[in-house]
Amino acid sequence: MQFLAPYLFWVFCSQKAKTMSTRSRRLFSAKFKAEVVLSLLTGQKSPVELCREHELFPTLLAQWKEALHTNAAAAFTSPDQH
Repeated sequence: MQFLAPYLFWVFCSQKAKTMSTRSRRLFSAKFKAEVVLSLLTGQKSPVELCREHELFPTLLAQWKEALHTNAAAAFTSPDQH
């Protein structure tokens, strides 16, 4: 029975790797990203809470925050100023 344990562990890990790699990429709307970043900036939730709640990587949350900072001025420009 002991010789089976490493084999079963290997099978379990290889099956888990297959399911993890076949997971489709999630797409987030601009509205969702803005809501998440605003709840971060207003202090409603910490980065850790947001990442756990929405199953996000911290680097993705940081990218969204940087994008909001970079493009925030666009919210105050009128459409005829392009």
